[in-house]
Amino acid sequence: MPVRTESNDTSACGLVSGAPGRAWCKSSRCVADADCVEVSPDSPGRLAVRDSTLPDGPILFLSRREYESLKKWAADADLRP
Repeated sequence: MPVRTESNDTSACGLVSGAPGRAWCKSSRCVADADCVEVSPDSPGRLAVRDSTLPDGPILFLSRREYESLKKWAADADLRP
């Protein structure tokens, strides 16, 4: 799930419905029109994370450290059904 997490620069992200004023970045590993993880800067040191298939669904707020731990867990886990 590589995304820019070192700044709040969202110039490459698109504004999407369901979150007025919030810019969401899809994972760079996301294939067009696929189910993906989206990330948005929330406040200094925090990121908002959501499922692209549920744009009006829950948002998970994580510190950057928690986000990095989640990415490592997902990369190491066998998440195939």
